[in-house]
Amino acid sequence: MMNESTIETLSAMRTQEANGYTTQDWRQLQQNENLPLHLEIVDSECREVMASWCTQVVDYCKFTRETVEVSMSLLDRFVCTPAGREARLNRDMYRLACMSALYSSIKIHEASAMDPKLVSNLSHG
Repeated sequence: MMNESTIETLSAMRTQEANGYTTQDWRQLQQNENLPLHLEIVDSECREVMASWCTQVVDYCKFTRETVEVSMSLLDRFVCTPAGREARLNRDMYRLACMSALYSSIKIHEASAMDPKLVSNLSHG
């Protein structure tokens, strides 16, 4: 038998599950913006290259590929935010955001952390 407090908690959790975990497709955000043509905006190909780089890094370090999935999810969620707009519009910022997401994912989800110097070496500085 559940008390009223438990029912309220479950209701709040269901609401968060239904509404709080949805994300936008950041590529649609770009299509809706009036952007100058000279910008080298991040596109699906750029995302694919970064996902491949992340996979190579975790394979080299013998981490799980699930960590790449987590880091790409973090990255996609970040670039959908107002703070991530610059990363959507600037490939260098996108690469930096991707590396940060991977580093954070490894730190949280793997048994050992990655040395920041290794990240710098792998990314060629």
